[in-house]
Amino acid sequence: MTDDCGFRQLHDNTPGGYSTTYWYRERVEEQGVPEMRTTSYRVTGLSCDHCVPSVSTEIGKVADVIDVEVDLASRRVTVAGEAALDNGAVRAAVEVAGYEVVS
Repeated sequence: MTDDCGFRQLHDNTPGGYSTTYWYRERVEEQGVPEMRTTSYRVTGLSCDHCVPSVSTEIGKVADVIDVEVDLASRRVTVAGEAALDNGAVRAAVEVAGYEVVS
């Protein structure tokens, strides 16, 4: 399924939580899946399935982000990119979505 931002949404219902991955469609289709660097953040306020696309879409707008995984059970967001990500920009995107990074 593709949303308005050009992301392909893949759902994975995991034991103990719900997670989802957004891949930047055009980049993956043109260049294949790149080698990624990941960073995890603990985010307050994540509590329902509505939270997942909200925070994923905002983080997906940050430069060089190509993958966002949200795990509601652990309240963790894992962000991957081809280069080191701007942590300040990721934190700001989380705040725009209405949540807060706590670690």
